[in-house]
Amino acid sequence: MMLNKITLKISCFLIVAIIFLIISYELLSLALFLIVGFLFIIITYYILIYLLSDISIMQDKLDASKSDFQNDQIKLNDLEQVRSRFLANVSHELKTPIFTIKGYAETLLDGALEDKNVNSDFIKKIHHQSIRLENLFSDLINISRIESNELVLNIQEIRLDKIITWLEGYYREKIQDKGLNFIIPDCDDITVKVDEKHIKSVFTNLLDNAITYSEKGNIIISVKNKKDMVTISVTDNGVGIKDEHLEKIFNRFYRVDEARSRDSGGTGLGLAIVKHIIEAHGSKVLVTSIMGQGTTFTFDIAKA
Repeated sequence: MMLNKITLKISCFLIVAIIFLIISYELLSLALFLIVGFLFIIITYYILIYLLSDISIMQDKLDASKSDFQNDQIKLNDLEQVRSRFLANVSHELKTPIFTIKGYAETLLDGALEDKNVNSDFIKKIHHQSIRLENLFSDLINISRIESNELVLNIQEIRLDKIITWLEGYYREKIQDKGLNFIIPDCDDITVKVDEKHIKSVFTNLLDNAITYSEKGNIIISVKNKKDMVTISVTDNGVGIKDEHLEKIFNRFYRVDEARSRDSGGTGLGLAIVKHIIEAHGSKVLVTSIMGQGTTFTFDIAKA
């Protein structure tokens, strides 16, 4: 469209120029005609340069548009690959509990329901897999909302000891049943600005992992009170994480130990959710680990 307009401008200008020269030749003497013609050529030269510069500008815009289109196409291809991998991972995660439930249910229907030696065990396994499915659906909904920018934080001023007390009541028995010690900080005088529901989700995901991958020792929540923020760490004395896994553990569905994670009902989405929630609070979650000694996750939250 722009090229057509420029071509029309040049054509109209040349037609007018020719007519002007013909009229000038008829009305003026040869000397004046040559002077006028010379001046006209100079003017024509600069006007043509101006018009041709429009073509150069248009070409630059076309090149920029082409580059933007190629970049958009690359992004679309990347998004399609992410979508495909996500669907493949979800299908894989759903397949195991569904097939397990189906298998145990069919066995019960085929007569095992009357066998008191196995029916209770089968029903417990069905219940365990149903919980795993429930956790998976819940985490899928959460990660979907977070990654589609639908996560809206309800930031409030909350006493940190209120959250810690809730965690102690929720996890104390579970941790002690596994023979671990639960060490929590004294933070009576600290008030933080957080979304209570989502920050509890951060703690529960980190503590669930700590319990799953620890066989002895301590699980410790520690707090460092700074000027404008609080640094919180969740530490375990578990098996640890190899360096090669540290950069990947916050990816969706990534598992360091797949068998143990699945046995515990893990979905592979917990740390991805932790990462997004902490980033939504304006911070980052860091991880350090030593094989055979344990792992520490650390993040900052703002003080009120």
